[in-house]
Amino acid sequence: MPDYPATPPDSFVKLVRDGLLQLKQGKPSDLENLLYIARLRHLKEAQKIGPARYGVSKAIAQLELQDPEAATVLRQRYLDRKSIQELVSISHRSQASVHRDLRMAAEKLAYIFWQHEIEERKNYEIVQLRRLEPPTYDQLFGVSHIAEELFALLTDPNAPTPVMLVGSGGIGKTSLADFITRRIIRAHVFAGIGWISTRPQVSLWDVRPYFTANSTEHAIAQLFERLTAQLLGEKYVPSPFNLSKALERLDIFLQRSNHFIVIDNLEIFKPDNELLAILRRFTSHTKFLLTSRRSPAAYSGVYQFRIPQISAQASIALLRHEAQKRNVDSLINAREEDLMTIYNTVGGNPLALKLVVGQASIHALSTVLEDIALARGKTVQDLYEYLYRWSWGNLSDQEKLVLLAMPLLPPEGGDFEQIVAITGMDDSTVHDALEKLVSQSLVDVIPGIEKSVYAIHGLTRTFVQEQAAKWP
Repeated sequence: MPDYPATPPDSFVKLVRDGLLQLKQGKPSDLENLLYIARLRHLKEAQKIGPARYGVSKAIAQLELQDPEAATVLRQRYLDRKSIQELVSISHRSQASVHRDLRMAAEKLAYIFWQHEIEERKNYEIVQLRRLEPPTYDQLFGVSHIAEELFALLTDPNAPTPVMLVGSGGIGKTSLADFITRRIIRAHVFAGIGWISTRPQVSLWDVRPYFTANSTEHAIAQLFERLTAQLLGEKYVPSPFNLSKALERLDIFLQRSNHFIVIDNLEIFKPDNELLAILRRFTSHTKFLLTSRRSPAAYSGVYQFRIPQISAQASIALLRHEAQKRNVDSLINAREEDLMTIYNTVGGNPLALKLVVGQASIHALSTVLEDIALARGKTVQDLYEYLYRWSWGNLSDQEKLVLLAMPLLPPEGGDFEQIVAITGMDDSTVHDALEKLVSQSLVDVIPGIEKSVYAIHGLTRTFVQEQAAKWP
């Protein structure tokens, strides 16, 4: 969360001055762009006289406790709409003095608005960030230019929507969507955000209904049930659930203010289904970002944003970064031509590169280079199959059992105690197994204030579930 200055920046003071003048002239006020004013819209008093006018009157009342004269001149000028000449007559002061008094009073009012706005921004960021899953990355590589382009597209009110991020598995679609969403939250561009992940789940702790790829109708109902609960609150979810009623309530809510909504892992839905038709009914006030491995050529009216593999330079930087995190000396000190050999074999796919780092943590670099040479020329899907089987073959039975337990955690991952409970192993065995799985990039660890969270990538989940079916 960003640190805000104690005093309002000049641009904010100008916004308040311009907003006061617009209010006096009976025009739409820039003050309505403030989160503080937006929160007042739902109050009956604000609805009677307008949220900007109501917010100004409250701020002037607060200023009156500190500086009655400043509050009086602001009230007379901007709420009572008195002319400068009238203020000169009332105050028995010169016109220049009245202008100076108004300028100084407006600065004091801006300070009050700034304090309210800081509080609202912090509360806003806390609420919106809670809707996201913990990030599984600590730094993104090779996508800064893409992130800038995507941010501009999603925050342009005239740009097309929905936008679909498309790319192969492990390319970083979810990470990029998360990164952009966090930036959008910090920029306060939208009144609110929504994030729904539709990846299938089999979880002992997740009591929510699972998304099932073999039932599009059921999956759509689940999606909008979760979205209604997330944006409006649980009490506004129809019970028993009714899709038509939920959509009516979402329609009313989303028409009041602009929102940004992410639907991650769209490939669970069949192309050309009614989901996109439903989304389009909200696009006048809402921006949608979708992610999918499937090309949007199968979808009509979707803006495609393809995520390419990262460059050789970015791939080498990622390899060294991951090696530093895992203290893999062979890669930290590796020659650039050896790292280029890895890149030329697996390409600029972040997840594949991380899996190679995992192997380098237990094998000599020469062995790693010899083994990945066998993967040269494979398709992306075959490459992952090769890398996962390579990693799986280096695990002990205890480590395999801990990895097999990971899909049973909630969608956002789980803590150490949950993994111990699933496996039935002692703490020491689970700790050692997790340490190995993290070092091999099979499990991501997300540090927390109280507890760390352990999670796995969607492709890792698919591979592990295949192994679970074969496990004796």
